[in-house]
Parts: sequence; C-alpha cells; structure tokens
Amino acid sequence: MGANNHSRSKHETREIGTARQIDQLGRVVVPAELRKMLGLQPGDLLDFRFVDGHIAVLKVDPECALCGGREQLLERHGKHVCSTCVSEIRDEPNCAICGRTGELVSRHEKFVCTTCVDEMSLV
Repeated sequence: MGANNHSRSKHETREIGTARQIDQLGRVVVPAELRKMLGLQPGDLLDFRFVDGHIAVLKVDPECALCGGREQLLERHGKHVCSTCVSEIRDEPNCAICGRTGELVSRHEKFVCTTCVDEMSLV
C-alpha cells in the first residue's frame, strides 16, 4: 500500500500479508496481529458475512439476553444479562417456601408458587 497523507480512521485498512489454510472441519486460525488489532479474546463471538464477493468478519459485542442492552453486562453460563435486568429480576417476588419466581399465588402479603401449593394438596 502506498503512503497516505490523510488521517487514518479507527478501522483502517491495511494488508497483514498472512495466508491461512482451512482445515477439514472448516476452521481457520485468525492471525495474532488481527486478533490484537480487534481485541479478540478466546470465547469472543465472530460474525461472518458475504459482502461484495468477500468474506467480512466482525466481532460481535455481547448483549443482554433479556433486553438486548450492551451496558453493564454480567456473564453467567456463557450468556450476558445487564445490571438493570438483574435488578428487575431480583425485585420480583418469589415463593416463600422454595424460592421460585414463576406462577405465584399471593396470601397475606406472601407468595407461594403453584408447585408448592400442589405439593401441599397431596399431603
């Protein structure tokens, strides 16, 4: 590439000059220089797209599995949840017996899940 007097953008285009072979499972090793430039870490998600006859690879930023937000994310079991959704979940009432949060019945300002109600009916 020739010299350029224009200021370079954050996503500058430059040739790395490295070829990689696709293995039998379709895998390709991303060159270390590219991983460093993009801030890629093991476990990061990449999006592959076919654009104008080329393969474009983009790093996918994690988002909240519940609302799609990208701020203040917490990771759990490979998924991300934002702190706002965590707070809302924690504020939900839960069963006074087993701690579940779904299908609750209210009685004297306390909550009991329908599973516990059903189990008590069997006694």
